[in-house]
Amino acid sequence: HEAVDLMPPEPPTAELARVLAAHGQILMLRGRPRESRQRCEQAIEVARSVGARAEEGHALDTLGVDVSSLGDRKTGIVQLREAKRIAEELGWIDEIGRVYVNLSEEIDWDGRTADAPELAAEGADVMRRHGARSYVAFLETEVAQRQVRLGRLDDADATIRRINEVGASGLGATICGDAEADIALARGQLEKAAEAVARARTGLGRTRDSMFYGPTAAIEV
Repeated sequence: HEAVDLMPPEPPTAELARVLAAHGQILMLRGRPRESRQRCEQAIEVARSVGARAEEGHALDTLGVDVSSLGDRKTGIVQLREAKRIAEELGWIDEIGRVYVNLSEEIDWDGRTADAPELAAEGADVMRRHGARSYVAFLETEVAQRQVRLGRLDDADATIRRINEVGASGLGATICGDAEADIALARGQLEKAAEAVARARTGLGRTRDSMFYGPTAAIEV
């Protein structure tokens, strides 16, 4: 908030667009999509007026999640695909990884669960080529979770083995632990599930964001 207040609104600059987009991303992650959408739309307007492609793409990546969360997944997915195209055009590795996470998630939430793990796996391969190990682990864990929901437990096991070879930490370890617990629960292995969800909770640390904390808590129940 302070950064936004400090930036002069005129003339439009890439720096102003960057601050607005960053604030929009934080609001989205805090579960405030309407406020986030407003910030991102402001960021995009400023970015386009000065030709700031990176800032435009970053804001579009967040906006696509906001719009999808508010019920218009068709438009949100289009915005995410545009963000992906910009990130690839710029060769911005972190943003490419972020958009693969967001796009595969929105496709999943749109009911296309069979397509979502394929896109996440594609993203993991792209990140692997760029040496972005944290994104590889994170995207692979999302692949595993969706394979479990599709009943492809052997495939999910293979994915978990790949993750363990890379090494997941932090929230990646949480999602991996959640996936392992889901596999064990599906097979009736309650003790193994309890061990996996304990690892997931350790990965959470002090995180209380519902999108990460909620799935782990649900598995514990």
